[in-house]
Amino acid sequence: MSGTDSAKLGPVSQALEAEMRELARQRGLLIWLDNDGVYNGFVDGLIERQGRGGFPYPVVAFRGSFLETMLALDGLLDAVDMRPLILHLPGYTEQQVAETPLYELYRAGRTTRRPLTSVTRDAAVGRVAPAAIATMEAAGLRDLEAADTWLAGQLSGETDGGTLPPLALSAISLFDDLVRGGEVAQRWQSFDFHRSSLMKHVERVLGLDASFADGFGFDAQQARVDQLAFLLSSFALCVEFVHDLTRPPRDARLVPLKGLPKALVETACTLAEHLRTQHPTQYERDADELELRLSEEAEHATAADLGKVDTFRFEDRCVFGATVEAVVQGRFQLAADYAATRTEARSFWLRYETPRRTAWQVLRLCAALGVRVQEHAELLSKAHTVEDAVASYASGGYQVDRAQRELEQASQLLPTTGRAEFPALRLCLEKTRHTYRAWADAQALAFNTLCRKRGFLPEAELQQRSLFDQVVKPATDRAITAYFVVDGLRFEMASVLREAMAKESGTELDLKPRLAELPTLTEVGMNLLAPLAREGRLQPELRKESLCGFRVGEARVFDPKTRRKAMHERVGRETCPWLGLEEVLDREVPSLRQTIAQARLVVVHAEGIDKAGEKGVGLRHFEDELRRLRAAWMRLREAGVKQFVITADHGFLLQDETTRVPLAHGRKTDPKRRHVISTVAADHPGEIRAAARELGYEGLDVHFMFPENTMPFDTGERTKDFLHGGNSLQERVIPVLTIRHRHAPGAETARYAVEQVEVLAPVMGMHRIKATVVQLAQTSLNLGGGRRVELRLRAADTSHVNVELLDAPRASLQSGAVVAKVDEPFELLFRLTGPEATRVRVQLEHSTGLLEVEPAVLDQRFAVECDEPGIRTSRPPDPPGKKSGAAQGKATSGKAGDAALEWLEEFDNEGVRKVFGHIQRFGGIDETDATEMLGGPRQFRSFSRRFDDYASRAPFAVHIDTSSGQKRYVKEG
Repeated sequence: MSGTDSAKLGPVSQALEAEMRELARQRGLLIWLDNDGVYNGFVDGLIERQGRGGFPYPVVAFRGSFLETMLALDGLLDAVDMRPLILHLPGYTEQQVAETPLYELYRAGRTTRRPLTSVTRDAAVGRVAPAAIATMEAAGLRDLEAADTWLAGQLSGETDGGTLPPLALSAISLFDDLVRGGEVAQRWQSFDFHRSSLMKHVERVLGLDASFADGFGFDAQQARVDQLAFLLSSFALCVEFVHDLTRPPRDARLVPLKGLPKALVETACTLAEHLRTQHPTQYERDADELELRLSEEAEHATAADLGKVDTFRFEDRCVFGATVEAVVQGRFQLAADYAATRTEARSFWLRYETPRRTAWQVLRLCAALGVRVQEHAELLSKAHTVEDAVASYASGGYQVDRAQRELEQASQLLPTTGRAEFPALRLCLEKTRHTYRAWADAQALAFNTLCRKRGFLPEAELQQRSLFDQVVKPATDRAITAYFVVDGLRFEMASVLREAMAKESGTELDLKPRLAELPTLTEVGMNLLAPLAREGRLQPELRKESLCGFRVGEARVFDPKTRRKAMHERVGRETCPWLGLEEVLDREVPSLRQTIAQARLVVVHAEGIDKAGEKGVGLRHFEDELRRLRAAWMRLREAGVKQFVITADHGFLLQDETTRVPLAHGRKTDPKRRHVISTVAADHPGEIRAAARELGYEGLDVHFMFPENTMPFDTGERTKDFLHGGNSLQERVIPVLTIRHRHAPGAETARYAVEQVEVLAPVMGMHRIKATVVQLAQTSLNLGGGRRVELRLRAADTSHVNVELLDAPRASLQSGAVVAKVDEPFELLFRLTGPEATRVRVQLEHSTGLLEVEPAVLDQRFAVECDEPGIRTSRPPDPPGKKSGAAQGKATSGKAGDAALEWLEEFDNEGVRKVFGHIQRFGGIDETDATEMLGGPRQFRSFSRRFDDYASRAPFAVHIDTSSGQKRYVKEG
């Protein structure tokens, strides 16, 4: 073989040379251990070809003399940059080479060992039938020349009778040809086509032999094209299923698949994935049909048997049931392991079944909460002081409460799951809630015990009252600082903000805990975010047995205006702007820049979390409020602010059915939800008491009493889901998130647009749209391959309607926004709620407005669900100088009718505008009047054909009534 060109090598030798070339390229110094010396002749030929330029890398062979080998290596080794080099060591194993002078070189390189049988098998797979390969392996091979002879003989026997397309057809290409009616599909149906030749080709490239075809009743001479395609897909799915099992298959037809060569297994699995991504409808049909034929596997399958790929639908059902069982039994880690791979990205059966995907989401969050509880079961076991307890909570314990909030938010989706899953999910939710409540109560008891022994006030560095002077004031000495005072921002929610903000380059973040003052009320904490303490002491004011503010000398601090004044006096400069969160989001960056130009401190007041929680709709809107906080931060950063401090007045507890039995304390009118103020120093069972002086309160001789656990007091009213005022870690540990930017945000030069927007059929009462973010233009290099853009959905015509994002197939939901990949279509499922039942248009736009994204406004209107009785959605404050809603209503009442009809301008046709204007004013119109308004019978027929499109754009629902014998269009509601 010495002296021959590579092209003249035998087929196994050619494959081996290509493999060694690639290994050397990847690994640099390649040590080739050849224990039996099978490849001596091949390596000698390789050295000769390399000398003539026929092989790109140096090859050195040991031939009995270590000295000669070392001399041959001289000049080929570069310690700084190890270039490709092959060192052939025949007769040595890993253990034997350790005793040679080449050991150090061996350790510096990468090793390969290639048994001749393996080399031959790899060269033959896809070109020779698996049965022939198995026979070769059983018989063994004498040397490389024998391997070349065997494979060449196998390949020379290929024949297609002159009727078969090129045999280089891959399994994927062949399948696509069959389902799309390509050349092979057409020839399969011709009279003179050698079907047996094609089946031999299928056996070579995929491993599908006659025994598998016979086992599934396939007769090549009688089969149609679609039956051949089904056979290929069945084989691919069966191979994937068998090699994902953790036990041998039960069905005898599947047993031989376990012994397929690795390369053929990979080919079959690749074909199965191709079916899922490129032929999803056919995949679903074929998988369901095949599942019926594999009834024994489906009947005896257990979750422990099944791997990470749900090839068949029964696998998803089986694992779902096992996960439910694990949660109910409290085996949360096992449940989490089962649920980890059941996501839309990894499970075909969840991509197109929203109820099933939602069920798995709830189940996954149940498992995650249970795991968090078990991880932090002994959270305060080593805490000896209040400071220890706070440190333990801030270093990891908060993750339990984050998991609880995420689960409770997801639990709102339970009605959208399927009927089969709903009872099981309710059991899981009940089990998980009781598990969490037991943990939360245990931590509350432990924390209150520490407070009773060590005091309720921590060291100054953890006190809320010292926050302004210790953190905010020093920041303003360095540069203008934005001070976010957020009502009800729990510590765990600030951790979500930190994670999102950390993605911005040049940003330094630090999240630390502090303890809110007691009681954990807005009237206390929000005032104490201003600098009111004197030598660590406070002077609270009590009116009608409620704390209403604080005194600082002769001044009272009790509302935003007085807080702002106290802050301004401490930091100085000409101004101290106090902005609502809505105002920051509504104003343009130049306007904000002008407002803060003469200030050291700008205060941003955000009330959305607390207000939504108090109204009972917090779970729907918490994520959106986090998104809005982040958007305000980005907007102020764009306006020039480089330092931020984000904190809260208090945290909160989320309640559920496990807290429906409140704690009694005297008369039901005495306590508030989580605290009692009393002039009597009395201790009650299940309570903890703190005197005003223990809290550093002067001039107040009262006692504060709190439940020892997470239960509310019995006030005679329905227990709210959102509570604060007590002495639990969830209520008292507040975040102090400090942010510093080393430089201004980089300019984003790319322009995007939301396009290809399509309204899809609703699912389980949820609105559903499809869209794609596309890049329009770019003026500088964009290094972000696979760029993602964050979008928000809002009502286009009103601020009174709340948008609740529920699911985003092929995208992700983060903090109330949808994060979509550019150029990849995604779906969005959402719900609209408001103070009245109506219909509105929606707009999909960038979440912060700082990235240039052309929004998409949908012409079709979507139904708005009326909020719970007595609950109205919040609206932003009126801009300065604008009349209030009531006053403005009186001033414009004469034009109210005209304003209500502005939407009609969306219709280009004057007749259509007249018809729908009449329907809106008078509640309906009959066919005769509509025909007249439209201009005649022909125009009316055109209107009838397009009626559904027109009606979808109206702010009210319209139905057709024919009960009177004449068609009549009637407004609903």
